[in-house]
Amino acid sequence: PPPPPSTSDWYFAEGFTGSGWNTSLHLLNANAGASANVHVVYLLDSGSPVSKDFVVLPQRAFVIDANSLATGPGPNAAFGVHISSNIPIVAEEQMYAGSSGDFAHGTQGATALSTTWYFAEGFTQFGWQTFVLVANPGASPANVIVTYQVQGGAAVTNSHTVAAGQRWTFAGQVDVPDQAFSVSISSNQPIVAEMAMYDPGSAIAHRAVGVTAPSTNWYLGEGFTGFGWQTFISVGNPGNVDAIVTAVYTIDGGSPVTKQITVPAHSRGTFIAHDPSLATGPGPGFAFGVHVSATQPVVVQEVLIDPAKGAARANSTMAAPALNARWSFSGGSSAPGMVSFYTVSNPNSSAVSVSATYYFDDGTAPVVQTISIPANSRGTFATLGGSPAVPAKAAVGVIIASAGGSVVAQEAVYDEAAGRAYSSAGAPG
Repeated sequence: PPPPPSTSDWYFAEGFTGSGWNTSLHLLNANAGASANVHVVYLLDSGSPVSKDFVVLPQRAFVIDANSLATGPGPNAAFGVHISSNIPIVAEEQMYAGSSGDFAHGTQGATALSTTWYFAEGFTQFGWQTFVLVANPGASPANVIVTYQVQGGAAVTNSHTVAAGQRWTFAGQVDVPDQAFSVSISSNQPIVAEMAMYDPGSAIAHRAVGVTAPSTNWYLGEGFTGFGWQTFISVGNPGNVDAIVTAVYTIDGGSPVTKQITVPAHSRGTFIAHDPSLATGPGPGFAFGVHVSATQPVVVQEVLIDPAKGAARANSTMAAPALNARWSFSGGSSAPGMVSFYTVSNPNSSAVSVSATYYFDDGTAPVVQTISIPANSRGTFATLGGSPAVPAKAAVGVIIASAGGSVVAQEAVYDEAAGRAYSSAGAPG
């Protein structure tokens, strides 16, 4: 059937149900009085799109299993996704390999298509693999050009025509082996783009949906260098002029820390927050948010990695170009063995009061927690701890709302038993 008239669209370029991989779509309908009629189109690597329809009840989290033929394309499929709804919803996608400790990653979708996409991160050294995925939900073929802006080297391009209703994958380890780079994508038709990265040696993976334009300001709600965690903040400069880039770390329980680097034109640079010898971050033992500003428009992407052997935990998000008083998430879980964190950074000069409203998948009444975050600091909500307590549920959606000033928020979900991690930037509003 034709999709319902849509007031909410979400797009993903990645999805895979082969080789033991599991893909699930996580939705949130936070509306109090209306159900959401949701139409999902799976855009296959080859073949005709597959469509499914769902109803998400009011104030419910909802999970769709793409591995099932009843709710998805079934096993052994590679695909992008277009989700449309007759009322506003939130959508995230999570993927994990079948056995414990193997690859896992997730991201929130894009709310609109674009003819340009950008990523700050890309790495093919030390065995890392970087895949750039593009999906074309439109009715016409898309001529897509990917430009790898190599750090310390010349730019490299590759191109492909993506058929209507299909998706395509560019392999960075083939196009630019043994390099660090940022990525710019252009297309003659509106598309959606994501980046997925894998370290086969440690089974670590992370993923992010791109941004559609560079900016001189970017915000991150998450950053952590305690317990051996590593935080990398990559900056891509697609312009013709070198960019002087400043990172202000809003420390949880401490004073802000400011660092600066220069990123050459058509290249990338990195703030390494955990290494004190490099003088580009606060060093080990900190939790923080980040405000990145630049003299030229750039793009910013954050990667967190737990290098502990067997941990297999990493996550990545693109920074937000603006603060907001409200952020929405749909991919959390409070099930036994799962912990979902919602980190909120307040770069303002005064304190803010922030609430987290948790929505569940079984009709349990929403739970609201509230904290105060001092000026130039950061705070954290977690499904494990806090008051009132969050009940154990398989799926959780969250709305973060701030009073007294706009903030930035991020989500990180950890499966402690299986050693997996997912992350998502928030949807503003």
